[in-house]
Amino acid sequence: MMKKIPELLSPAGGLEQLKAAVENGADAVYMGGRLFNARVNAENFDDHELKAGMAYAHIRGVNVYVAMNTLIADEEMQAALEFAAEVYEAGADALIIQDMGFAGLVKKHLPDLPIHLSTQATIYNIEGVRAAEKLGFSRVILARELDLASIKNICDQTSVQIEVFVHGALCMSYSGQCQLSQVIGGRSGNRGQCAQPCRLPYSLHMHEGRNDRELTKAAYLLSPKDLWAIKHLDQLAGAGVSSLKIEGRMKSPEYVATVTGIYRKYLELYAAGQLDSSGNSQTNSSTESHYEVTAADIKALKQSYNRGGFTTGYFLGNPGRDLLSGKLPKHQGVYIGTVNKSFPERRLLEIKLEDRLSIGDGIEIWSENFPGNLVTFMKKNAIKVDFGEQGDVITVGDIDGEMMPGDLVYKITDKQLNKEAQASYLYKPEQRVMISCLFEANKGRPMALLLTDDEGHEVHMVSEHRPEDAINRATTKEMIVAQLDKTGGTPYKIIDFKFDVAEGIAIPMSEINLLRRNALEELTRLRLNKYPEREKPMGMDAKLKIEVLELGAKTGLVSPTVNKILYFYPLNGSKSYQLVNKNFEEHIFEASRIYLPYSCFLTRDYDDIFEAYGARKIPLIPVIPPITFGYHDMILAENLETLIKNPFVSGICLGNLGWAAECLKLGADIYGDYSLNFYNSNSFSVAKSMGFKGGVIAHEASLSQIKDMDFSGLDVSVAAYGRLPVMITEHCPIGSRKTVKRGLGDPGNTDHCANTKSPNDIESGNDVAKCNLCHSGSFYLKDRKGAEFPVITDKDSCRATILSHNTRPLKYTSTELVKAGIMNQRLYILDETIGDIEGL
Repeated sequence: MMKKIPELLSPAGGLEQLKAAVENGADAVYMGGRLFNARVNAENFDDHELKAGMAYAHIRGVNVYVAMNTLIADEEMQAALEFAAEVYEAGADALIIQDMGFAGLVKKHLPDLPIHLSTQATIYNIEGVRAAEKLGFSRVILARELDLASIKNICDQTSVQIEVFVHGALCMSYSGQCQLSQVIGGRSGNRGQCAQPCRLPYSLHMHEGRNDRELTKAAYLLSPKDLWAIKHLDQLAGAGVSSLKIEGRMKSPEYVATVTGIYRKYLELYAAGQLDSSGNSQTNSSTESHYEVTAADIKALKQSYNRGGFTTGYFLGNPGRDLLSGKLPKHQGVYIGTVNKSFPERRLLEIKLEDRLSIGDGIEIWSENFPGNLVTFMKKNAIKVDFGEQGDVITVGDIDGEMMPGDLVYKITDKQLNKEAQASYLYKPEQRVMISCLFEANKGRPMALLLTDDEGHEVHMVSEHRPEDAINRATTKEMIVAQLDKTGGTPYKIIDFKFDVAEGIAIPMSEINLLRRNALEELTRLRLNKYPEREKPMGMDAKLKIEVLELGAKTGLVSPTVNKILYFYPLNGSKSYQLVNKNFEEHIFEASRIYLPYSCFLTRDYDDIFEAYGARKIPLIPVIPPITFGYHDMILAENLETLIKNPFVSGICLGNLGWAAECLKLGADIYGDYSLNFYNSNSFSVAKSMGFKGGVIAHEASLSQIKDMDFSGLDVSVAAYGRLPVMITEHCPIGSRKTVKRGLGDPGNTDHCANTKSPNDIESGNDVAKCNLCHSGSFYLKDRKGAEFPVITDKDSCRATILSHNTRPLKYTSTELVKAGIMNQRLYILDETIGDIEGL
């Protein structure tokens, strides 16, 4: 009995990549148009290519999901909705969406178009999945930080389809929560423009009084290896995952072909129960959970693309420093040998091979500047050769740069592997739609052909030709099969032939061919018309235009002045909340509201301070962080009611959607934090419909964009001062210098970082059991230009938040904010003194 396996979902950065995915066994592909997708620098599809790509996929039974997974501004909303309507008409099987406001409009105007919630929405628990379901999402793409147990726990509790990434590039930050590219260069990842500054070198430092101590020299501390889950497909299938996603819309067609083909191979072997411990096929299906991938397949995956090898990411727990790509943040290829000698004046290099190298392969040498080139010249024993094998000493040409004996040599591209990949989709496509046929031919009656495909389509094609008695040679069934079987150049393969054919009749072969061609053309037409009931609603463009204009209309100003909201980060060590003390009370009269980590309200340590603020009628708002996965979910499940009923609490600031329903159920006023990415008018409309009283505008928004927003009457604030959060990561750059793997889904397991009692442990890499180093001082990352990015950590979850390298100045005057309808300025407080914020 075949086991049920998840959908295999492959990337299509262009039409050739789409064909590579389809022909190598993808069940579905995801693609983007020219705009509104998180890979705007990919080749992507113009209108003609998009329709052609959908046709190619749908004929072959492959679903197409269109990515519109960026934040969308009000001035773009009209164009985005019109594009959604176009892909709806063209037959898209779903949209992948990040922006909640855009999703709301899509569900309103195109209610039968499925929408999938992007990983950019940062969903990591069952509460978040349920919130997404209420908003109309039929599938949720989970955050990549979840372990297998947590994924299974979510799948067990929902009928919503769950999709997870299984191969390709990883982000260091939770997707949707990274502002690093935005604050450094003005290129927002949430807008599809990420410049990947995480792939640059950083050093880790610690403040010791007035001194600065470098704990690690410049290295790629924020650059992960590429993800792979090829050895865990059985566990993901068993967990109930609906779709396995390969990352790579920026990758080549050859990459897509190779990776898709290998994942399809092991999914099919698993489905048939034919994997043994060596990865080879077998008849005994008893070993369901453990198998080995062949060395050849591992090598092909690495050769296609890897950054310092692969990582299972967080599937098996936090991998600590093993997550990092190591010496290089880019493709590293496959190790093939070492430099024997270098002849720089002749641009020649002698290599002792430990693996095969051929003419046409690309190599790179691990010396100071990483020289390399395509191999166009090769000699062995002074004789020109086309390839060298393990143990050979060969000489290659056209290599510039300084290289030393012993330098490592890596093969970056493999000509033969790429040639085989290209053959799979350019020359010998293997994907076939399996069909059955019934051929009817009787004397004096029109011939007919009935075709039935795997989706239940039926074509009954009747010919004008009427067979007669044979004069010389009668037509046999074998002759008919030979003509019907000529489906080359089409996606079809007939696997079942049935006949109703009279004896002794003659049929011209040309008539059989014509009947076959006509029937297959009609079958193609039916398969292309996947959604016959779909058409763009009458007058939709005009209705959308009116609606977008109405959303841009202000609902009226609430206050003629702008209030100040203080938002306190959790601080490490003894500096914690230094401004929240009695000495600060007399200086805080201007604050209209104070946001503090929710943990402050689960202790009695701050009651005297809270009472003082209460006397001044300054509302105190606990902050539930953007990521509560694991430890905080457990604490909140036990203490949320106590938190909300605390007499000092005047509402809850939510960094994620998951806890909204429960907070509302307990009667709390809820306010959306920066991490919810409110970027347009309809996002506030959706927030209001969910019960939010207010929220902070996405940090990407400009003043001109803010002026166009309708806040639906919500209490809205804008970030005006302080260091912005630029990254939230499970990989703590402080404690992860040495780590013990642990299950993130085990909220009670807090013994998961490197236990380092002093900074010396970071420098030496000592192994220990529990980490409190992050609370022993103040840490920051420094980039190659000297910019310093503070790192604040949560010792309970070992999660880190990296802050911007500079303090955001007050960008707008109070008059400008009032005109824009903004009632509140948010001031982010890290280690500011009273003098720093007086007068703001």
